[in-house]
Amino acid sequence: MSVYAVLFPPANDRMKPAVEAAFERRFEVAAGQILVAVEGLTTEQVAQKVGPDGANGQYMVMPVTNYWGWHDKNLWEWLKVNPLV
Repeated sequence: MSVYAVLFPPANDRMKPAVEAAFERRFEVAAGQILVAVEGLTTEQVAQKVGPDGANGQYMVMPVTNYWGWHDKNLWEWLKVNPLV
């Protein structure tokens, strides 16, 4: 399983619905910050699923390869269920 961060300006009201429609396994960290867990997709393929050729406005997709910090328990539980490869 690979985890990607989809980052976009919170005012971009098209991106959140696009991410929700494209990915079942997701976690909204904060407005404009959504983690998605997928199998077998590259960063570019994830980006094309949520905003093909920029159709849904500004956004960026980055692979999550490591993490550390202090956050809500739900985030840590989601990451445990969707481990990084």
